[in-house]
Amino acid sequence: MNKKYSPIVLAILAATSSQAFAANPHVTQRDETDIEEVLITASPIRRTILESTSPVSILSGEQLDQNQAATLGETLKNVPGVHSSYFGPVASTPIIRGLSGPRVQIVQNGLGVSDASRVGPDHQVSTETSTATQIEVLRGPATLLYGSGAIGGVVNVVDDRLPADRVDGVRGNIFAQYEDVANAKTESADVNAGSGDFVFHVDGYNRDTHDYDIPVPADINEHGHGGKLANSAIDAHGYNLGGGWLTDDTRVALAYGRMDSEYGLPGEEGVFIKLQQDRYQGALDWNNLNGFIKSIHWRSAYTDYEHSEMEGEEVGTSFENDSVESRLWAEHKAINGWNGVVGAHYKTSDFEAIGEEAFTPPTTTDSFAVFLTEEKRTGDLLWQLGTRVEQVNLDVDNRFFSAMDSTNPIDFDDQDYTAFSGSAGVIWTLDEQNSVAFNYAYSERAPSASESFAYGPHIGSGTYEIGGEFDIVEGPAGYTVTQSAQNVDKEKANNIDVTYRFHSDTVDASFSLFADQIDNYIYEDFTDLVISDGQIVTQQAYNQEVAINGPSDEEADGLPVIVFA
Repeated sequence: MNKKYSPIVLAILAATSSQAFAANPHVTQRDETDIEEVLITASPIRRTILESTSPVSILSGEQLDQNQAATLGETLKNVPGVHSSYFGPVASTPIIRGLSGPRVQIVQNGLGVSDASRVGPDHQVSTETSTATQIEVLRGPATLLYGSGAIGGVVNVVDDRLPADRVDGVRGNIFAQYEDVANAKTESADVNAGSGDFVFHVDGYNRDTHDYDIPVPADINEHGHGGKLANSAIDAHGYNLGGGWLTDDTRVALAYGRMDSEYGLPGEEGVFIKLQQDRYQGALDWNNLNGFIKSIHWRSAYTDYEHSEMEGEEVGTSFENDSVESRLWAEHKAINGWNGVVGAHYKTSDFEAIGEEAFTPPTTTDSFAVFLTEEKRTGDLLWQLGTRVEQVNLDVDNRFFSAMDSTNPIDFDDQDYTAFSGSAGVIWTLDEQNSVAFNYAYSERAPSASESFAYGPHIGSGTYEIGGEFDIVEGPAGYTVTQSAQNVDKEKANNIDVTYRFHSDTVDASFSLFADQIDNYIYEDFTDLVISDGQIVTQQAYNQEVAINGPSDEEADGLPVIVFA
């Protein structure tokens, strides 16, 4: 891959290094803030870590800098209860308590990243951690605010692109990192400037890594003591521009972000992914209102995402995702001691895969939800309740299936799901240093479009995927894929969390026990079938064919068939 530097990024680095710190020599570092005062921005009610019934971890300051990696999953892999799905060093996604994919929501400043990372392990998460101020990890169901997909947890990457605090003058940060294992260089910088009620923000980053050094040859047939992991390089850069008008009672903020990334796919020689994303975000806050409603808040984002799987200079498959998301909520005055928020959440996502190796049909996913969260303090107990009702609609383009096989009629109606979520918890403050939290949550998750309608070769993961809306039928002429008479049912999860927290001036510790039970769990079931010359055959029949005729030149031949069951 060719090295490319964004002129905007270079300008930020030069400007920041020469004057940003000089303009404000007493900038408070993020890690100097006491943990009890760190607010969870992912919560509609501004809670601290100690005021959450669900376990929460926040990476910020030096801790975030020391855990920086090229991917989000690797950045978070040392957080308790979090692991990383590792597709080489180029793509990974967080696994929270054993759950990942569509069950873990990745959000940027509270709204979904709207990329293709939930579809396959080889797809990069389109968010950048080197310019983030903090990363919040919410373990367990977080479906009340984020939707039915957050059945396993939420990762919220927070930055300053939407200014929330006034700035007098200019201040900024510079981050640089080098790793010799891949000659990897990462540079990022951010600048915040303000005058009166107006605040402006700009940040940018560059990341350039070569193929990773490995202690043994990647090919078992090679000889020697070391080598390179071929096709494991990354070339990425991006920037964010934002501005805001802030008064004591009102906040209006707008931001634009651009991300470009090229990264290889280890194991796929000559294949790499080219990613582009444009993202527009807005925030409005009205505080200190008179009457029953104390404040009103609105967040919205439009995301234009595309990535192409390149085979040399040719485009193999392209994935596009255009999405609009809005969340509106209002905080009311206390009713018999209960404080809370009521809100509505809307999202539409138009996802499309284009190319001969597209394995999912174009699908529009619309969701609309209303939610309510309440809390009340009685003595040493802080009670928290919440509920959410969400309507999800999947509208699939059936022309995808007729183009694949006009002799096999497949015609899906819109799939509609109503997902209900609810939670109840309490925090018992034993004394100034010790507390115990208990939380129960029930949540329902509608299946994703790929889980329902996937039908084709997924070259990146080396599988031939068939969604849960299909049946594989064995007949005299072999195996055929037919439209199922039954729809994929929604998942239903019950979760219990018990957390003990200890907090002092020098030590912060928490210990959690949890139990999850998920009914109708949707999983990828490996069959004893493979794809051969466009037909589904048994593994044994395929092995016999290869023994007689030799291996096929077709890339999809020999892929194992998996079904979402």
